[in-house]
This record gives sequence, C-alpha cells and structure tokens, in this order.
Amino acid sequence: MLLGVGEPFAEGSTQEEESTGRGKFAATDPVVQLFSAEEEQAGITLTPEQGTAIIKILRELVDRDVRYIRELLHSMQGGKEIGKE
Repeated sequence: MLLGVGEPFAEGSTQEEESTGRGKFAATDPVVQLFSAEEEQAGITLTPEQGTAIIKILRELVDRDVRYIRELLHSMQGGKEIGKE
C-alpha cells in the first residue's frame, strides 16, 4: 500500500504471512496447499515460524526443479542428447 493506494494487509495477517503465502492467497498457492495438506495428514500443527521456514525451502526446491525442467526441454528442442554438448 505505497502512497495510500491499494488494499492494506488483511486484518490479523502479518507481513511474513503475506510473503510466504500463508495469509490471504494461501488458497491459490500450490506450495502452501501441499504444505497444509501434509501438515494435516501428519496430524501436527507447526508454529508460524516453522511453517514459514518449510514453505521457503519448498519454494526453493520447486524453483530449482522448474529451472531444471526448462533446461531439459530447451536442450531437447535443440536436438541435443542429454549430457552431450
């Protein structure tokens, strides 16, 4: 909400929740959905700090895997065999 334009943070949410997706947009974030489902299935409730740390790690893993898949597809489009230059 820079310059007073836009929506303020949702009541009761923190900047940390907004940045990790555990706040207002959690329902549409697949990483948060996966984390929440696994947390529920395990029958545990983690602290917000623990949840935030795990979500950050999951996002890093997803980003790494997406980059790898893009590189793989790019190399296949060029007609190169994987592992060969």
